[in-house]
Amino acid sequence: MSVTPYPAGSSGSTDSFSDGYIVIPSDIEDLQIIPRGLHLNEDGTVKMDIGSLVGVSIFFIGGISHPYRPRKIYATGTDNVQIYAGY
Repeated sequence: MSVTPYPAGSSGSTDSFSDGYIVIPSDIEDLQIIPRGLHLNEDGTVKMDIGSLVGVSIFFIGGISHPYRPRKIYATGTDNVQIYAGY
């Protein structure tokens, strides 16, 4: 189960990133910490569980931060890009 240091609507949930980690996509494991956003090193599609949605594929522009808060990022269906999860 994922934990979030910033539940939706709490103060700090929209602040800039203060920490983060490189995501290793997995078809089995949830992310240990739900990020406040994702940053990809290049354009690519990421398959994720976000909110009540399961297995959603979203195309991201590389080089900018995106305000998505996934609880899981799948290996299958995710392009071979480096994903940084900021929180």
